[in-house]
Amino acid sequence: MITTLYKIFSFGHNMEKQFLLDVRTPGEFNQSHIKNSINIPMNDIPNNLEKLSKIKEEILIICHSGARAHSVQDFLTQNNIRNTKILEGGLMSHS
Repeated sequence: MITTLYKIFSFGHNMEKQFLLDVRTPGEFNQSHIKNSINIPMNDIPNNLEKLSKIKEEILIICHSGARAHSVQDFLTQNNIRNTKILEGGLMSHS
């Protein structure tokens, strides 16, 4: 599933029902990020599977262009974590 920032911030969208997972590097995250997003870099995702598997909310995966988000979503799906969406085009297309 893919979503856009417009859908995230449009009237009526319930942000409490989403876990905002930013998979960029800490340096990228520190430069700019969506408020309330959590930074777990793509390379650290395998070490955080147990934590991510306990998240009941929809996980919105965020990166710069969308490529890393797709890779992370594929990895999570292979590990039985299916409550995910990707920010379409990454932050780059929404700046």
